[in-house]
Amino acid sequence: MQQLPQKPQGAVKGLVFYFREIIRFHDVGIPRLVEALFVLMLAVLFGSMLLISPYMTSLDKLYQGVTTGLTDAVDTQAAFTALESQLTPERVQALTANMAAILGIVLGARLIASVLALFYAYVWHLGRLTPGGAPLGMALRSFLKKLPRLAAVNLLFYAVLLVAGIALSVVFGALSLLIPLFAVVLYIAIPFLYLSVTGVFAFRNLSVLSGGTRVFETFRDTWRLTTGSRRTLIGNMVLLYVLGLIVTSLAGGNSAGAPAAAFVVTFLDVIMLLVTQRLVVRMYE
Repeated sequence: MQQLPQKPQGAVKGLVFYFREIIRFHDVGIPRLVEALFVLMLAVLFGSMLLISPYMTSLDKLYQGVTTGLTDAVDTQAAFTALESQLTPERVQALTANMAAILGIVLGARLIASVLALFYAYVWHLGRLTPGGAPLGMALRSFLKKLPRLAAVNLLFYAVLLVAGIALSVVFGALSLLIPLFAVVLYIAIPFLYLSVTGVFAFRNLSVLSGGTRVFETFRDTWRLTTGSRRTLIGNMVLLYVLGLIVTSLAGGNSAGAPAAAFVVTFLDVIMLLVTQRLVVRMYE
């Protein structure tokens, strides 16, 4: 497949410019595809919430036992004794297993949903560049062919982010022992830095899908594509994230019952995943 046209530098506009188009997540020219992807993403994400429910219940029981013992403690020594009695080797092992299961299920579901959302974005991007729309079969074959390279790019990207996040947490954690204010700075800084870095490199996936760049060349090309537009790009991604967070929080709080709230939040989460991908595509073009 020939290399697709690249976005001209400095072409990124503010979120308001794209808003009316990106919220039409149902419009990619292939209605059945959108419906299928939406249902699959909803099933994966909501199913993961149902799967982790027993593990969350076990963690809650352990937490209740620890807090009850600490509440009844009359001094520091009694608190340590209560904590030691609750955190037996068996319970620590169960705690570790439960947390590992929750993390594995959540990350696995998020990975599958992200791949589906990226395929959705790729189909829409191809359709906008191809007269008459891109054949679905061609898009699928091209996407699957480049999936290993996408995996390598994102594995490297998130590995670097993880190492940097741990290092930053250690530094700010040590400083917060001397100046407690650094704990507040850390709480605010890490999410903002994460959104900023992912915003600057938001074109990495489309760069792989649109061309034949190698793993390390992808980051160089993505950095070049965002020259002159990084502040706007970061602002768009942060603003959309905050907007989605507000909407899902309000919707979840207004739903009666935990399962209903979980379903509503997951439903909106899927919409935000698709809307975010549409925003990335429009800023990239």
